[in-house]
Amino acid sequence: MKAVTLHLEESVYDRYKREARLRNRSASDLIREAMGAYLTELSPTHQPSLLDETEPATVGRVVNLPVYRAELLDDFLESE
Repeated sequence: MKAVTLHLEESVYDRYKREARLRNRSASDLIREAMGAYLTELSPTHQPSLLDETEPATVGRVVNLPVYRAELLDDFLESE
C-alpha cells in the first residue's frame, strides 16, 4: 500500500475522525474507502463479454490490396 499525504481542511478531517470513532475504524480507512468510492463512481462499469476471453481466429492468408486503380482493374479483368 502506498502512503500518501493529503492536505484537508481541519473541519473535514475532524468530521472523518468523528465518523471513524463511531465506527471503530481509523480516519485513514474512511478516507481510503471514500477515494475508492469516488473512482468507482467516475469509471463506467465494464460489462464482461464472451469476446473478452475469445482468441482471434485465423481465416486465411494476408491479401495485399492494389495500390493503384489500374492494378485493381487488371485483377478484376483477369478473374473472368
